[in-house]
Amino acid sequence: MNAVMYIDGRYIEVPPLSHKELTYFPDPVGYQYTYTILHSELATIPWTIKGVKTVTYKDTWDESMFPILDFLKDVGLVKREPIDVMGQKVSPVKVLASLTKPWEPKSYYGVLKVVVKGVKNGVETKYTYYVGPVGYWEKWNAGATAVTTGLGATAGLKLLVDGHVGRKGVVPPELVDKPELWLRELSKRGINITEVKEEIRPV
Repeated sequence: MNAVMYIDGRYIEVPPLSHKELTYFPDPVGYQYTYTILHSELATIPWTIKGVKTVTYKDTWDESMFPILDFLKDVGLVKREPIDVMGQKVSPVKVLASLTKPWEPKSYYGVLKVVVKGVKNGVETKYTYYVGPVGYWEKWNAGATAVTTGLGATAGLKLLVDGHVGRKGVVPPELVDKPELWLRELSKRGINITEVKEEIRPV
């Protein structure tokens, strides 16, 4: 599916795995190429955070996978619409999903990077946040992606149980009543967050 970017107050669609960019992450990950993909932040942040003009999302991908992805697309295995297979209606992408399982080598590390830019107290300011790095957890037999996703969810659930989520229904993370408590819960679970602040002052 096409990726979505929110640029200067409007949504645009761009090809998946486009807008290649060399991006820095803390060691042991280091510099990696990142690419646009469809992700949920674009559906909520422009509406939930007042004044936001631009929201983008990128992810790292192993480029050796690109020919494989192109092949799967060319032969129709990523189509969602059901096709007839010996009299049965089958969704190709569901067949593909049932045959392949997410897997990360034990040597892999994951880092999330969030960059926020704007004007604070009249000064152009940039905050960069790094979540991790997070490695393989032996006790869960889980890779970095599963660990960060799982621990983020349990931290949110703890806030819900303790009465710190005042809204009902589906609530995106940026609308949690006390985000500092969420960050504290992540820290308790061994997920570290680093903040880097930069100010751009006129010469």
